[in-house]
Amino acid sequence: ALQRPYAVFFIAAFVTMTPLQPFMKFFFRRSATYLAGDYELMVEQPSSPRWPGWKVLSRYCWESAMRHADFVIARGSYLAKIARRSNARVIETLPMGHMLGAETCESRELAPDQERHVLYIGLLINSKGMSDLLKAIRLISDRRPEPKIILDVLGDGADRPGMEAQCSELGIESQIHFHGWIDSAEQMTGYFSTAH
Repeated sequence: ALQRPYAVFFIAAFVTMTPLQPFMKFFFRRSATYLAGDYELMVEQPSSPRWPGWKVLSRYCWESAMRHADFVIARGSYLAKIARRSNARVIETLPMGHMLGAETCESRELAPDQERHVLYIGLLINSKGMSDLLKAIRLISDRRPEPKIILDVLGDGADRPGMEAQCSELGIESQIHFHGWIDSAEQMTGYFSTAH
């Protein structure tokens, strides 16, 4: 007899298969759905379709993909919490950063007063903890003004204006550089190579 395979579906691709989801148990021995992003945020993006009912249908498709899976693999604790609303069986993974840049800053001695460069890469939404990072930079700067900490922020998102406003409120706007979304591997490598 032909053995049924196991299957793991990346949820964004699986959404198009919503009508087939109830029948997946007949095709596969067990199936998992991988949740890599916050679908609630995705349906609110300006690039999302704007026809009537899009948001409701999109949410239904994402949640259906998780409901019909034997278990959900979620990237990080925030997404695991979202996944548990649709499926109690959730495996939480450790999120990994975007690694377009191949080279990193060499390990070398730094002068005591030499700037320290920190690199953030990711979607600019509050759930990523950027607010905490900005507060931490302010606290460190208050306690040890030298060396100066410079934060390079690569990425964009709905909460960027609020983060920029927070930098001004904290008085650290000269230390935080928002560069927007970077597609170029060469540019990305440059930021990796200067980060400490």
